[in-house]
This record gives sequence, structure tokens and C-alpha cells, in this order.
Amino acid sequence: MKSKDQKLQQKHPQLVKKLQGDANYYYRQKDKTTLKLLEYLDFYNVEAYFVKVKSKLLKDKLFEIVLLDYDNVILHSISHWLLERLKEEGVFIEGKRKSIIDKYINERY
Repeated sequence: MKSKDQKLQQKHPQLVKKLQGDANYYYRQKDKTTLKLLEYLDFYNVEAYFVKVKSKLLKDKLFEIVLLDYDNVILHSISHWLLERLKEEGVFIEGKRKSIIDKYINERY
């Protein structure tokens, strides 16, 4: 979020670049961890689908992963490689749905 600050972008472009790189790194780590969890569960009782979003940047990109055997375990990603793996495993449902946590994911920051 800091990397989107106009003043910071003008005064410290190198810092902004580092912050963006850090954010991308941690999102990749999160996606790798998500995959490890899904593999541990053998993709059993997992469903995933694209979610309806207000954000133009996330439209047709953000998908939700729901672990049906666990209350309130809802994961999100925009990772292409994770999406392909979900499709390969047969747990990705085509079409868009309203997110289980719609109010949260569509909240402006």
C-alpha cells in the first residue's frame, strides 16, 4: 500500500521499487504455501472459482479457494500457475461467484 503513495513515488522511487518487489515476493511465498497445503490435502473437498470484484485490476484474475472440510478457510490468489494446477486437479469451477467474504475483498484500502 505504501508503494502507491504519490509523494513516496516522487521522492523515493528506489524505495517504491523495493516495496513492490517485497510485496511480490511475499505473495509468491503465500501461493507456494497454499499449493503445499492443497497437496497435503490431496485437493480433497476443495473448490475454487473466480470471484466477482469491483476492482478493475483484479477483474477476471482473482479466484477463491475454499477448503470445504474447514470452517472459515478461504484463500485467494491471482497466480496463473496455481490456477492451472487447480484446473488440472479438477477442483476449479468455471464461471464467477460472489465471494464468501465479498464485503472484505471488495473493501477499498
